[in-house]
Amino acid sequence: MSRAARADAAASRQASSSPGAGRPTPFIDDYLAYLLARASHRVSGQFHEALRARRVPVMHWRVMAALRDGPMSIKTLGEVVLAQQSTVSKLLDRMADAGLVRRKIATHDRRSVMVSLTPLGIRQADPLIELARSHEQSVLAPFGEVNARRLVESGVSYVTIQAGGGWDTHGDNFNQLKTNLLPKYDAAVAALVQDLADRGLANDGLVMAFGEFGRTPRINGGAGRDHWPGAMSVLFAGGGLKMGQTIGETDTKAEYPISKPYSPGCVLSTMYHTIGVDYRHVFFDQARRPLPVLNEGRPIAELV
Repeated sequence: MSRAARADAAASRQASSSPGAGRPTPFIDDYLAYLLARASHRVSGQFHEALRARRVPVMHWRVMAALRDGPMSIKTLGEVVLAQQSTVSKLLDRMADAGLVRRKIATHDRRSVMVSLTPLGIRQADPLIELARSHEQSVLAPFGEVNARRLVESGVSYVTIQAGGGWDTHGDNFNQLKTNLLPKYDAAVAALVQDLADRGLANDGLVMAFGEFGRTPRINGGAGRDHWPGAMSVLFAGGGLKMGQTIGETDTKAEYPISKPYSPGCVLSTMYHTIGVDYRHVFFDQARRPLPVLNEGRPIAELV
C-alpha cells in the first residue's frame, strides 16, 4: 500500500472522531460531497478513476477542495480533511513540490503556518470539485437532474424529466411508494432544487413536480389506488414565487377540495406567468378560428 493510500485509510478511520468534523469551513460541503460519493462503490470507482487519470492522489484532492475558497492554517486544514496535522504537513510537502500549494508564516501569529493554493492548484481543483458534485448528485438524483441543470445553464428554456416508471400503482401501492418510488423522487427533487440554489439560479428557473391526476382515497382489493380526478398536489420551487407555504386543503378523506380549488389551467398559467408567456394570448389559424394558449385558469394568487 502506498503512503498516500495509507494516509487515506487513516483519515477514513478518524472521520467519526475528528474534533473539526462539524466545523463550518470553506468548501467543506464539497469535501462531504466526495465522502457521500465514496459511499457508493460504483460512484467511488468512477471518481477514483478520474483522480488517477489526472494523477491527483485522493488526499491531495481533499486538501485542494478545502483550500479552494482561501488560505487556511495547517491545524485547521488537518481537521477539515479529517487527518492528523502531521499527516497533512507531509502531504503539503509533496503538494508544494508539485507546485499545487504555497505556505507562509502568518503575520499575526508567528506560530501559525498558512497554506493556500497556487494558480496551478486552483486550475486543478475546480474541475475536481465539479466532478465530485456531479458524482454526489448521481447518487442522490437518479432521474438525470444534473443534466437538467446543465441544460438550463446552457439556455434551454424548458426541460422535462420523467420520474422513472411504476407510478401507476393499481396494486401494491404502499410498498412500492415506501421502498422504491418516493425515496428516489424525494432525493431527485431535493438535489435539483439545491443544485439550482447553490448556483444562483433559484429565481431564474422554476421547478414544477406533479403527475397527471390524484389517486383514489379508497384502497382496492390489490392494496392499490386507482385514478382519481377529484384532487391532487403540485410542487413549485423557485421562479421568484413565494415559497415556504402550503396552499389549499381537501376534506378528511382527500376526496375533494374544501378551500378554493385551483384547476390545471391555474397551474399552467402560473408557469407561463413566471417565464414571461402571456397565458391570455389567442392565436388564430388560417380559418381565423381562435386557439387560446389556455382555455381557463389564472395564476395562483398566493404564489405570484
